Amino acid sequence: MKLPLTYLLIPGALAAHTLRGNPPPPQPTSVQLSYMNKQIGGLITWAINEDNGGYAACSGCSWGQDHVTPPSHFNPTTTDMAKKWVDAAKAFGAKSLTLSANHCGGFAMWPTNSTVVDADSGESSRYNYSTAFAADNTRDIVKEFVEACEEGGIGAGIYLNIGMNMFMDVGANSDSHSIEPTGRFQACWDENGANQTLLLGQVKSTIDNYCDTFKEHLVELFGGRYGHDFVEVWLDGGYPEELGEFIADLIDENQPKAVIFQAPNWDVLKHSGNSVRWAGTETGHTPEEDMWSTVRSDQQGEQGDYGFGVGDADGDVWMPAEQDAPIADGFDYGGFWYPGQDPKNLTELIREYEDSVGHNSNFMLELSPDRDGAIPASNLEAYTMFGGALDRCYRPGGSGVVASVEGFKCESVAECSVIISAKGEVDRVRLSEADSFRFVRGYDVLVGGVVVASGRSVGRCRIIRLPSVLGGGRKSQ
Repeated sequence: MKLPLTYLLIPGALAAHTLRGNPPPPQPTSVQLSYMNKQIGGLITWAINEDNGGYAACSGCSWGQDHVTPPSHFNPTTTDMAKKWVDAAKAFGAKSLTLSANHCGGFAMWPTNSTVVDADSGESSRYNYSTAFAADNTRDIVKEFVEACEEGGIGAGIYLNIGMNMFMDVGANSDSHSIEPTGRFQACWDENGANQTLLLGQVKSTIDNYCDTFKEHLVELFGGRYGHDFVEVWLDGGYPEELGEFIADLIDENQPKAVIFQAPNWDVLKHSGNSVRWAGTETGHTPEEDMWSTVRSDQQGEQGDYGFGVGDADGDVWMPAEQDAPIADGFDYGGFWYPGQDPKNLTELIREYEDSVGHNSNFMLELSPDRDGAIPASNLEAYTMFGGALDRCYRPGGSGVVASVEGFKCESVAECSVIISAKGEVDRVRLSEADSFRFVRGYDVLVGGVVVASGRSVGRCRIIRLPSVLGGGRKSQ
């Protein structure tokens, strides 16, 4: 396979259409700009596991089960596990790594002090690693993860699923753990029938106990126990409105460097506004090529985010997009490891990079440890090949002639032209706006006076695959 080593045009021009006579667009925070400049990160999708067949053989999924997995089934044995996760993420150039500390099954990866009280029996129970019948019941995987990130020089983030919790019977049912983000508390037994039978191992929670439990979780994770330097707080599944103000105040006070995925509504709760949004798919490919970093506050998306998906060029809120994708090929594994799965090939991973980072959306490639916490050798090889290809193709100092149009801006005129040239064969163009990545509203790429590509948004990065190779040769993979 011929890798694309040069991504700029043989002598041509770029016409960029920018803002003129319009109100100034919203400004990003310094935290949001820092996040956008990272461009690529990793997401560890991992939770408690089962040891039988079917879906339950995966490394953490809880959908399709007819019971809550006992804590004793969680006992990872991989040596230096967290350090190996960091090494795998760095292999493909990730600048940050986020750990799912509590996924939709409800199992906590740290020794939480919180308890859940059953609304019927009054009995208290915990569902976390410290209750497991493992060799070391005091082990704190979140602590190991944060320390490994610090040692490896990579930003640490934490994923906490508040809106979906199989153990506490919150969300929907055993096959679809979901809550309407920013909506009110939902319990399966309440929403789907007061007499619904709980699954084996579930507890019947109330709104008071639910909120108290997650307040403890939030304080334990983000209140300073693991430091104040997280780069991302990922609130998957949303959160009930009862917790919105608490979350906003806690994160603002204790995690000032973190962007917040599915953050509380900053214009209502008046918090920092360091928000990011989901791009709309988990495929690595944004729903549209033109992705905007601004969204409209009067348009709530299906998942509770402003401007869910592509955003809006005329938005009044700065909220850049984030796009995640599993490493597994084919069937949607939800990011978890399954026996016998194969990683995606290099061509697909490059396409996903170009269709996320190259569409003004950060790319979060998922890491899928197996039940022992190890990254499969085939996945590690895929990460390494992917990182090597990015080094050769896109990053400064690569073996190819890397030339990009970085930092152009045309703030005072309706359009401008930048002459760009490169030697050799090229089939792609990479563009990046200056300053806050917010002025360009449209562009044309011209060669010999002929438009060969057009688009609207540029932002932090826009990668354009040309319809044919310029300078001879064949089109790259």
